[in-house]
Amino acid sequence: MKTVNLGSQTAGAHAYSWDGTDDAGTAVAEGSYSFTVSSSSTTATALKYAEVYGVSNSNGTTQLNLGLSGNVTLDKIKQII
Repeated sequence: MKTVNLGSQTAGAHAYSWDGTDDAGTAVAEGSYSFTVSSSSTTATALKYAEVYGVSNSNGTTQLNLGLSGNVTLDKIKQII
């Protein structure tokens, strides 16, 4: 487990890249990891990055295929980088 204090942040989307180590600085095994975001002053929502594998349109609804993350509608997309 690794705890990272990013300090005070402005409203909006912010990027963070994990270096693949735990609190002791030891590299952890490859795999799928999850994370949580907390805030003392407001509600924080963690966003996920995913590669787009395809785009489909069914009954007027456009969806992105995000592979193992599933399909999402465009209203769920917060940022494209």
